[in-house]
Amino acid sequence: MRDTFFTGWSARSSRPLAAFLSALVVTLLFGAGVLAVAIGRVTDDPGQGLELPGRVLSGIIVDGPYPYLVTAPDAAHPNGHVVLLTAQGKNAIGPEVRAFAGKHVRVPGLFMKRAGIDMLEISDQPRETPPATPIAVPAAEDLGTWRITGELCDGKCYIGWMRPGAGPVHKACANICLIGGVPPVLVSTGEVAGAVTLLPLGVTGELLPDDFRDLVGILVVYEGRVFRVGDLLVFHTDLARARVP
Repeated sequence: MRDTFFTGWSARSSRPLAAFLSALVVTLLFGAGVLAVAIGRVTDDPGQGLELPGRVLSGIIVDGPYPYLVTAPDAAHPNGHVVLLTAQGKNAIGPEVRAFAGKHVRVPGLFMKRAGIDMLEISDQPRETPPATPIAVPAAEDLGTWRITGELCDGKCYIGWMRPGAGPVHKACANICLIGGVPPVLVSTGEVAGAVTLLPLGVTGELLPDDFRDLVGILVVYEGRVFRVGDLLVFHTDLARARVP
């Protein structure tokens, strides 16, 4: 009996496998392409976040758990426009900006916008300036109690700083931003008072407890009260009542 003997340096031992290996490589490449297309079709759209560098906004800085800027009312924002503020990198607004709370300022930075949430990454110190027209800080309007199914994200990455800026794949990055003090957003699966993004806070409007970061990047059912501040929705919720659907 004559057996095949493998000799690594000889092409004779690989010739019988050439057709099989060629077909296997082609099949794997084709299968990988089909799998990539299939995954792409079922993956959520990362969104069309808008980023405009070199913008200068004017308005009143309002201090709080997450400071924001209120700009003058216009046709698109008759009750005033609220822009969340963040520092460069994965950092919160510092005391040098909070010192301007209640004052009308001009603030330079990178303007970001997506799904009803606007944010300005401040690039330089605000400058106090007199307003062209008086600006009133909008009072919070109580919209009642809601049960919302949604995903907690960090505001900067969700708006467009990262693609994708949501989902389990982004959880670690999002939590680094949130630990640094970047404002979070709750992205609802359905409309809430005409919007799908809200600023989440604790029951009495305080910062959420640290363990809220365990819920980032996954769909969770929350209960709480929704308030409208200008054109921003603020959600006061008790994490003890949150549950995974």
